[in-house]
Formats: sequence, C-alpha cells, structure tokens
Amino acid sequence: MRREIVYGVLIMVGIVLLILPIAVPVIKTSAKYSMFNTGWDGCSEFAKLLFNKGKIVPIFYPYDSVRLRDFKGALIIVGPDVEFSKLEVEEVKAFLEKGGVVLIADDFGTANTLLEKLDVNIKISNKKLIDLFYSKRVEFPVVVRISKDIAVEKVVLNEPSFIIGGRGLAYTSKVSSVDGSMNSYPILAEVEYGKGKIIVLSDPDVLINDMFQENREFIENLIDYLG
Repeated sequence: MRREIVYGVLIMVGIVLLILPIAVPVIKTSAKYSMFNTGWDGCSEFAKLLFNKGKIVPIFYPYDSVRLRDFKGALIIVGPDVEFSKLEVEEVKAFLEKGGVVLIADDFGTANTLLEKLDVNIKISNKKLIDLFYSKRVEFPVVVRISKDIAVEKVVLNEPSFIIGGRGLAYTSKVSSVDGSMNSYPILAEVEYGKGKIIVLSDPDVLINDMFQENREFIENLIDYLG
C-alpha cells in the first residue's frame, strides 16, 4: 500500500473518532431494549431523557471492557440477554463499593446471574404475574402502591415478573396472582451494597418507546431517585 493511502486511512479514522460522540445518538438498530432502537421495543426515548438529565456513556458487552470502577453515577442495565462473567461482576462490584448505583430492569431472570454472584438478597422470579387491575388488557397490570421515594401515582407494566427479597419500593395490588397464589408482589425493590445500592425493576418494558409516554412521570422520578 502506498504511503499516501496509509495516511489517508489514518486521517479517515481520526475524523471518525472526532465525530463519533455526535453520531452516537443517530446510530440505528432493531435490538430490543437498545438505546439506539427508535422502534416500539427500543429505549431511545428513555435514552433521550437520560441525556437531558446528565451524561450518557454507552457500555457494550463485555462490561469489563471498561473500568466501571472509575465511573461515578448510575449503571443502567435493561433486558440483559447473556449471563454475566466473573470479570464483569468484579467490575460491577467495585463500582458499587465505591458508591455507584446500579439499576437492573429485567423480567425473567437473566440478570440473576449478576445478583447471585454479587451475593445479595434480591432476585427476579421467572414466573409471570397477573393482576385484576390492568390497563386495556390483562397483560398490562397497573401498579399504584408506590413508595414516596418515587412519588408517582401509577406505573403500567407489560407481562411482568416480580422481585424476591430487598426493600420494596412498588407493589402490585393484593389481588395479584402467581401460579394461583394471591398476594401483593414487589415489582421495584432495592438493596444496599458497599457505599452504593442496587435497584431492580421486574419489567424492562416499562422503559420501551411504546410505553414511554404513559410511564414518563414514573421514569423521570426513578431517574431522579438514582441520583
């Protein structure tokens, strides 16, 4: 390859690196729960709200590809589809111990691999929850028993699971049912870890574009609660 062509390639790479922070918001994908997915099942509206409230640093798999322990703020994990490795857990653990906050939004348990390896008393059930109080269809339960820490009247779910353990921040009604067992189940809970804390939401669909507007107040207040 001639020298001028090599220089040309290097210049092109330099330009890409310079414009990347500007280009990130317009990257498109169809991956469910992705902040770059502008479709109904993406989280681009959620990402815009986060951007308006602070700085966003997208982190791609694996999580140990960056030194999480050097960051301050909140790590938000939405709908993880792969199990967490030992090295990833070590980075998340160090991040928490230094005062970081981790929000996990998952419904049927993939995030449990992280919670189990962190050895915390909180996990996500792999069972579906139904409620007599719902919006439009039974698949969309409405939760109104929400902590004053979040300070919102309701949140609409989409075929959620529920949380076992932790300090509950939002509960379904007392006529909710799991495998025929009627009770009030937590769908938002937290647990302290080191100087930080872990907050778990048992329905990532709350954050998708299709449900963003009806849950906007809940999402905004949840972001504020993350600090």
